[in-house]
Amino acid sequence: EYHITLDHHDPMSDAVACAQLFLQLHGQPLVKHTSVSGWGDSTRKVSHETLMAPDLSTISNKETIFFGKRVVITGVFEQYPMRETLALKLKGYGADIQTSVSKRTDIVVCGTGAGSAKMKKISDLNDSGCSITVMFEPELYQYLEEIE
Repeated sequence: EYHITLDHHDPMSDAVACAQLFLQLHGQPLVKHTSVSGWGDSTRKVSHETLMAPDLSTISNKETIFFGKRVVITGVFEQYPMRETLALKLKGYGADIQTSVSKRTDIVVCGTGAGSAKMKKISDLNDSGCSITVMFEPELYQYLEEIE
């Protein structure tokens, strides 16, 4: 109705759409936005299909630490510059890939430059009784090498 373009599951797009709706409802014209560094980075995006829960009955190796676990990926990974590639790999082991840390998160896989807000949230949640496992990049590569 308001002719606002929206890229689903993109936080920046959601924020811009809300701002544009607000402006239009208050008599202001629709404005075009430009990408903000970081949010528009296609190497960090994971597709909607990848974010859908895996069909665990199709997973051949059910003995990995990722099987049936909610997994969040944060940071940049040397061997997986496209986050989608890493997400698909972990989903192949039964991981339910998530984009934000919550009390339901089981594992957070951290690359270089992992988000400080996510790391703080993990610490706070673990301090309040949650049991979120943090796996750093070298540990991830070692584990993947062992199971492959």
